[in-house]
Amino acid sequence: NQGVVIDNNNIQNTAATAIGFYGGYNTPASINGNNLTGSAHGMYLHSIHQSPFTLSPPGSSGPNSNIFANHTQSIITLSGSRYITIDGWDFTTLFDTNVDRSTKVGLNIFNSSNCMISNNDLSGFSHAIKGGGVPNTSFIGNNLSNSSSHAIYFHQHASNQGVVIDNNDIQNTAATAIGFYGGYNT
Repeated sequence: NQGVVIDNNNIQNTAATAIGFYGGYNTPASINGNNLTGSAHGMYLHSIHQSPFTLSPPGSSGPNSNIFANHTQSIITLSGSRYITIDGWDFTTLFDTNVDRSTKVGLNIFNSSNCMISNNDLSGFSHAIKGGGVPNTSFIGNNLSNSSSHAIYFHQHASNQGVVIDNNDIQNTAATAIGFYGGYNT
């Protein structure tokens, strides 16, 4: 899957995931300009390992910028990947207006290392960030406030060694603000 280009496709209103990239330890050359509007799940990225990969916010001129809007289940799930950057997103505007965000997860991240999740608005979700097994991943400068449950909920039995959680807005959570449950946490 190395060098795969997924650009400029109209992938609206899918009942499941608009783009599921199961990289086989490779990194796509580009996932850019796709319209994922109305899909239940926007994007699922699994086993992206070869090189850094930035997902730029919708409407930006950065690399790998796609149209995310009116989703009903999730926006992005990272699984088994490395070196992914998600910076400057406003996740609060990407769900369908009929969806109660306080019952949804803003960002799912499982078994992914050396990622940078920064300067995003993930406020008002059940869990702003959910997952675990994210060694050497940084969560910096995000708005994680007003979660109806945990702002950060790591429940997976895997290593979270080297995780950095710094300078985030984590006010008014209904449960534990930052929770590590199970796993190998140091």
